[in-house]
Amino acid sequence: MILFKSSNLIKNNLLKTVLVSNASITTQQQTQQTRPNVVLIDAVRTPFVVSNTVFRELLAVDLQRHALRALVDRTNVPFEDIGHIICGQVVQECRTSNIAREAAITAGFPDSIPCNTVTLACISSAISTQNIASMITNGY
Repeated sequence: MILFKSSNLIKNNLLKTVLVSNASITTQQQTQQTRPNVVLIDAVRTPFVVSNTVFRELLAVDLQRHALRALVDRTNVPFEDIGHIICGQVVQECRTSNIAREAAITAGFPDSIPCNTVTLACISSAISTQNIASMITNGY
């Protein structure tokens, strides 16, 4: 999950090619306040396989690095338009405390992009998506 800076996206007309972005909307429930409308555009994940089989020699950070690169390669979004990275993992891997950070740096992302990891078993990706959406909605 990668958060893209919306101002740069709109300015550069990249709205169609990003993972998440926002657009202003007004609803009755928001009592005339303009709030961002979060839209999921694209996502990648690592293949789903049985534990200790195909990927037993790889660390979670190795798999996540490939997923992050694939997302950027597919969308062609420049690094300067990325504002935050959140990755989910099923089980904490003891050799890498923040796989989002390590994967991003080893995938070539600038170290100026903040990253964090969510570890909540099978719901990690859903919580990562919710966290990014909340960040956008709250003006991050």
